[in-house]
Amino acid sequence: MWEKLECPNCHKPTIPFWRKQLLGPAIAMTCPECDGKVGVPMSSLLALIPFIAAFIAAQYVTSKVASYTLFIGGFLVMAWLFHSYVPLIKK
Repeated sequence: MWEKLECPNCHKPTIPFWRKQLLGPAIAMTCPECDGKVGVPMSSLLALIPFIAAFIAAQYVTSKVASYTLFIGGFLVMAWLFHSYVPLIKK
Protein backbone atom coordinates (compact mmCIF):
# COMPACT_ATOMS: atom_id res chain seq x y z
CA MET A 1 0.00 0.00 0.00
CA TRP A 2 2.80 2.45 0.78
CA GLU A 3 4.90 1.54 -2.24
CA LYS A 4 5.43 4.16 -4.90
CA LEU A 5 2.98 4.19 -7.79
CA GLU A 6 3.85 3.87 -11.45
CA CYS A 7 4.10 7.03 -13.53
CA PRO A 8 1.83 6.75 -16.62
CA ASN A 9 4.50 8.50 -18.72
CA CYS A 10 7.74 6.63 -17.96
CA HIS A 11 6.20 3.55 -16.24
CA LYS A 12 8.63 3.75 -13.31
CA PRO A 13 7.52 3.66 -9.66
CA THR A 14 8.07 7.32 -8.79
CA ILE A 15 4.75 8.65 -7.44
CA PRO A 16 4.52 8.58 -3.61
CA PHE A 17 1.26 7.36 -2.02
CA TRP A 18 0.64 10.63 -0.18
CA ARG A 19 1.31 12.73 -3.27
CA LYS A 20 -1.41 10.88 -5.20
CA GLN A 21 -3.86 11.58 -2.37
CA LEU A 22 -3.34 15.32 -2.97
CA LEU A 23 -4.01 15.18 -6.73
CA GLY A 24 -7.26 16.34 -8.24
CA PRO A 25 -8.70 16.89 -11.71
CA ALA A 26 -7.27 20.43 -11.75
CA ILE A 27 -4.12 19.62 -9.74
CA ALA A 28 -1.28 17.83 -11.53
CA MET A 29 2.23 16.93 -10.46
CA THR A 30 5.49 16.46 -12.30
CA CYS A 31 7.15 13.06 -12.29
CA PRO A 32 10.60 13.40 -10.71
CA GLU A 33 12.05 10.87 -13.17
CA CYS A 34 10.74 11.96 -16.59
CA ASP A 35 9.31 15.46 -15.88
CA GLY A 36 5.97 14.37 -17.36
CA LYS A 37 2.71 15.77 -15.97
CA VAL A 38 0.61 13.31 -13.95
CA GLY A 39 -2.94 13.80 -12.73
CA VAL A 40 -6.25 12.04 -12.12
CA PRO A 41 -9.40 12.04 -14.28
CA MET A 42 -12.51 14.11 -13.57
CA SER A 43 -14.30 10.92 -12.48
CA SER A 44 -12.10 10.95 -9.36
CA LEU A 45 -14.64 13.35 -7.86
CA LEU A 46 -16.96 10.35 -7.39
CA ALA A 47 -14.68 9.23 -4.56
CA LEU A 48 -15.99 12.23 -2.58
CA ILE A 49 -19.49 10.72 -2.29
CA PRO A 50 -18.87 8.76 0.98
CA PHE A 51 -17.31 11.81 2.62
CA ILE A 52 -20.16 14.12 1.57
CA ALA A 53 -22.79 11.56 2.65
CA ALA A 54 -21.11 11.13 6.04
CA PHE A 55 -20.85 14.90 6.46
CA ILE A 56 -24.56 15.34 5.74
CA ALA A 57 -25.53 12.42 8.01
CA ALA A 58 -23.37 13.85 10.81
CA GLN A 59 -25.54 16.98 10.81
CA TYR A 60 -28.55 14.93 11.93
CA VAL A 61 -26.83 12.94 14.70
CA THR A 62 -27.17 14.37 18.20
CA SER A 63 -24.10 12.65 19.67
CA LYS A 64 -20.78 14.39 19.00
CA VAL A 65 -18.94 11.06 19.18
CA ALA A 66 -21.21 9.55 16.51
CA SER A 67 -20.88 12.69 14.43
CA TYR A 68 -17.05 12.58 14.54
CA THR A 69 -17.11 8.83 13.86
CA LEU A 70 -19.23 9.37 10.74
CA PHE A 71 -16.97 12.20 9.60
CA ILE A 72 -13.74 10.20 10.07
CA GLY A 73 -15.27 7.04 8.60
CA GLY A 74 -16.44 8.91 5.50
CA PHE A 75 -12.99 10.41 5.08
CA LEU A 76 -11.26 7.02 5.38
CA VAL A 77 -13.62 5.38 2.87
CA MET A 78 -13.05 8.29 0.48
CA ALA A 79 -9.26 7.96 0.79
CA TRP A 80 -9.42 4.19 0.24
CA LEU A 81 -11.64 4.55 -2.85
CA PHE A 82 -9.36 7.25 -4.26
CA HIS A 83 -6.23 5.16 -3.77
CA SER A 84 -7.75 1.87 -4.96
CA TYR A 85 -9.84 2.91 -7.94
CA VAL A 86 -8.68 6.29 -9.28
CA PRO A 87 -5.99 5.84 -11.95
CA LEU A 88 -3.07 8.12 -12.59
CA ILE A 89 -3.20 9.62 -16.08
CA LYS A 90 -0.96 11.69 -18.35
CA LYS A 91 -1.83 15.40 -18.30
